[in-house]
Amino acid sequence: DGAVRADPSVPAWTDTDLLRLGSDFLRTITIEEPGQAPVNISKQGSGVDASYSIEPMPAGRELGSPSQFARLFGSVAMLTFTDVRSARDDVPAPEHVLRYTTTTGSEFRIDAWSQRDEHGENSTWITIRYEGSQEVRNRLEGWAYQLTPYTAQAFTMGVDDLTYEAVEPDQPVEGPPSGGPGG
Repeated sequence: DGAVRADPSVPAWTDTDLLRLGSDFLRTITIEEPGQAPVNISKQGSGVDASYSIEPMPAGRELGSPSQFARLFGSVAMLTFTDVRSARDDVPAPEHVLRYTTTTGSEFRIDAWSQRDEHGENSTWITIRYEGSQEVRNRLEGWAYQLTPYTAQAFTMGVDDLTYEAVEPDQPVEGPPSGGPGG
């Protein structure tokens, strides 16, 4: 019939992009979790050739999959939100704090926390603080943003998600059970 109707859902007509920073634009991320010492994660190189390091490396742990690090560093590549509210409205203490340093020396901080909504579902919210241009600060600061569940996973990663338990060299590595055909 040729009529145009506005979609009543906010995400359909609102610009929901927060940040578009390529993962190669980030050099370090510091993860702070309550009751634990801050951990610095550095990236050397770019793309699939990138390598990562953790300082301090937790005792008895080794670096995990590069894909987990790539996901962490790519978390702000296309950061979008599903809901927004004033950050002055009862924002709880963060459960995770991520401090990012870019290749140009700019810094920003993301505070993340889980919150139960009116339907009893947990959702992840963030606030962003940026050390840089006033124009960017005006756009980001003062607001709390709700993330999609998939996006939220990158902002709630801890050191255990990026490492695995080290295997002592003198311990045998478990292989497939023997006794089957050819064994």
